[in-house]
Amino acid sequence: MRDRLVDIWMATGAETTRLKKKRVYYLSIEFLIGRLLLDTLTNLRLVEPARRALASMGVDLERLRGAEPDAALGNGGLGRLAACFMDSLSALGIPAMGYGIRYEHGLFEQRLHDGWQQEFPEAWLAHGNPWEFARPPPSTRSASAAW
Repeated sequence: MRDRLVDIWMATGAETTRLKKKRVYYLSIEFLIGRLLLDTLTNLRLVEPARRALASMGVDLERLRGAEPDAALGNGGLGRLAACFMDSLSALGIPAMGYGIRYEHGLFEQRLHDGWQQEFPEAWLAHGNPWEFARPPPSTRSASAAW
């Protein structure tokens, strides 16, 4: 799925450049994007093909969806607004890029223990993030790499 998205993303970027379209750059501290697997499958019209392919390997799509961590990068209103704004731009075909802060731990998790609140880091990146592209700091990049 990610490969298909990248192909669409690259083609759209090339078309935007070719037609000299303007781009929107949206900066927000928060993006409450939620889980992306089902949204991506839906947008690519691949829910049923993915369900069948996974079932042929003994994997249930609903169980897989349950294993996806929520990118806890927003606290509500502002984060949800930013995500909806980006969704709207996409639906309208407006070239746009959202910029935010990539919080390593996202929001913290709260638990009550003996009547006291305890805070724990939210580990949304514990197993990496298949949707993002690694961009190492310039000092670690190869001089010959095309970034």
